[in-house]
Amino acid sequence: YAAAHFSLGNLWRAQGDYARAVVSYERAAKLEPKNADVRANLGAAYVRQKKIDEGIRELETAVTLKPDDYEARVSLGFAWRHKGDHSKAIEHLRKAVDLRPSDPVAWTNLGVARSKTDDKDGAAAAFKKVLELDPRSAQGHFNLATVYRRQRKTEEAIKEYEIALSHDPALAGAHYDLGILYSHQRRQAAALASFKKY
Repeated sequence: YAAAHFSLGNLWRAQGDYARAVVSYERAAKLEPKNADVRANLGAAYVRQKKIDEGIRELETAVTLKPDDYEARVSLGFAWRHKGDHSKAIEHLRKAVDLRPSDPVAWTNLGVARSKTDDKDGAAAAFKKVLELDPRSAQGHFNLATVYRRQRKTEEAIKEYEIALSHDPALAGAHYDLGILYSHQRRQAAALASFKKY
């Protein structure tokens, strides 16, 4: 039965065993090739195995069968981003945020994809939305700080890195980037303190 293979795939996926999940999802897909949920989970499992082309193929099939599948859209955005096609990633992630505008995951992925296309303003807007939804997100503050750093908005970047570290003092990248910015401002003691925490 397709449902049994699908459920088994979900169990393997939850345990992080994507190879076994793929086998179960493939069996389910053979039995029910037009089941969008099966195709979406199969695609996501392929992507987790770094089989990006196979994952994209299955995920594209899933969104053709079920265009309002939020998870498949996010997974497609992630897959296209890792393949290097950021415009396709943005296309799917925009649809994902339209489907679920209060979920910071799609906004984060959209911000990262936009930053890869040098759409710094679009990336900053996406990361600000993440922080509107989850103000304590250390990664959200880090991502926004990184965009500000690339825009040469040093004071704004420093502020966001400091906020990120107040929520997650172990965020190594923030310590490093903050050290660089402090160094550029000739604040050597602060730079050294940041580098020591990196």
